[in-house]
Amino acid sequence: MSMRFALLGEHPVAQAVAETIATRPDLELVRCCLPADRPPAARSPLSQVRPARNWEELLTDREVDAVIVGEVSEDWQAAVRQLLQAGKTLLVPPALVQSTAFFYELALTEGETPGRIFPLLDWRAHPLLAEMRQHLTAPTLGPIRHVQFERRVAAPSTGLMPPQTLAAALLRDADLLRYLFGPYDQVNATRSGDLPAGYSLATVTFSGSQVPQAVWTATASPTESGWKLTVLGENGSAILESHAADSASAPSADWQLTLSPASGSASTRRASPDPGPWLITQFLARPQNPMNSAAASGRSQRVAPTSVTPDATATPAESKSQWDELACAVELVDAVERSVKRRRTIDVYFEAQSERGLFKTQMTAAGCSLLMITLVAVVAYLLLASTLSLPDWALKVLLVLTFLPLGIFLALQLLYFVAQPASRDKR
Repeated sequence: MSMRFALLGEHPVAQAVAETIATRPDLELVRCCLPADRPPAARSPLSQVRPARNWEELLTDREVDAVIVGEVSEDWQAAVRQLLQAGKTLLVPPALVQSTAFFYELALTEGETPGRIFPLLDWRAHPLLAEMRQHLTAPTLGPIRHVQFERRVAAPSTGLMPPQTLAAALLRDADLLRYLFGPYDQVNATRSGDLPAGYSLATVTFSGSQVPQAVWTATASPTESGWKLTVLGENGSAILESHAADSASAPSADWQLTLSPASGSASTRRASPDPGPWLITQFLARPQNPMNSAAASGRSQRVAPTSVTPDATATPAESKSQWDELACAVELVDAVERSVKRRRTIDVYFEAQSERGLFKTQMTAAGCSLLMITLVAVVAYLLLASTLSLPDWALKVLLVLTFLPLGIFLALQLLYFVAQPASRDKR
């Protein structure tokens, strides 16, 4: 029996996936819930699908196995939560689940319910991205010397980038950088501007032990959105860019790849693919698919190590799942927020203790040790006092020496109320 899907919302990537499903004989699109003022076009495959009034109808609809969520507003998080708890498989835009707290809530819910989540990482479907990665591993560019990612965010009215738009663009770009170069585990971020108005400039430096350093910048543009990735190597350079508004709410638009080898002429290629077929292929081949569980377990020993980006020809069952890849990008975005707040470099997977926390740990250990030493000293004092005939002054001296270290230590604790922490440590 074929898998049955429902479309919920009007996100362009979600609609592209739904239209692909509607044209495949092995899959079935059975429900469609779009805004009343924006119905599907007459010639669209979605026009032949039975409509649904709201997402609550899908909770108890046994005809629906998976729901394609086409909304990115936080108002739809409750719908995602309840559909997942109802056991539905969800195909969601990353911008909808990128909130760190909500993301990990879904991860816990996914482990306790039969429902599953598949993020629609549509930019990974672009053929120029796969071609770019092939050039990075081939001697075309040679050892990488510099990576620069420049993002332009349209802000025609205020000239400032809204925090939500900036975070969605950073999530997309961070995953793109991980896809091309490998795992980044250190970030350093700065921003110009203030909440809630927005930012005029944002800069993030991504670093890692086995990956080239990448500098990501975002600036407000009065006209259009777009981005440009520049990679400089010893043997040449490559520029991957898009001048269309394909940030976080639209599918992969027209991209351009320009290769400039040190010896030879530059070449340029353009492509504007439909991400629907690629995303459906990835979804059906996911490790959680019961049809692929046996194949995935049989190939588990051949999974590429996390320090190496999976090969472009590898199937999802042989590489990290899309959910795991999105989790890594979400952690990078969260580390960027912490870096801006603390004004320093953040290790994504290891957070060193602060000096104040380290001091508290050391003092706690010292106090426990003194209590044990004092206990042993009291027992020794009682043994000496009962077995030896010592003068009174000697017994008093021994008694004072027994409790003196503990008394000094307890007296030092009163300094806590004198030495108040700096205001930055209180945050």
